[in-house]
Amino acid sequence: MHITLEVDDAIRMVDYINRSGKRTCAKKIAQKTGVSVRFALKILRKLCSAQIIRSFKGVDGGYELNRKPEELNLLDIMEAVDGNVSFSRCLDDNVCQKGQNTVECKFHSIYARLSDSIREELTSVTFDEISKLDEASSTAHTSEEERCK
Repeated sequence: MHITLEVDDAIRMVDYINRSGKRTCAKKIAQKTGVSVRFALKILRKLCSAQIIRSFKGVDGGYELNRKPEELNLLDIMEAVDGNVSFSRCLDDNVCQKGQNTVECKFHSIYARLSDSIREELTSVTFDEISKLDEASSTAHTSEEERCK
């Protein structure tokens, strides 16, 4: 199971906006995350529509988080970009055979359990937590440099 490139880029973009701590223009977000400006703008529009970030026009324009990092998680970003996250299309009533008769397909409950578990894990990873990983990595890197001297 893989996340889409668009979701991967969106997560990295939101992380960059969070780490910057200030309003940032689309061009800089694109440069710092390795995304083309055109693709970044497409993703930023989706994130704005989902009210994850907000945009500002003008000379001091740009993008900033619309929520506190501790209130924003990976599932929020994934659903803003790709829609509802579920383990299998079987969970869609229009696809699963269970909708056509009273007997549930044999995979539906298995996929539902897996989907719930994945959604729970994605919800548990907040951008506040991701920021702390930066701090831990920076501290570990500094300690390693000191040992090399």
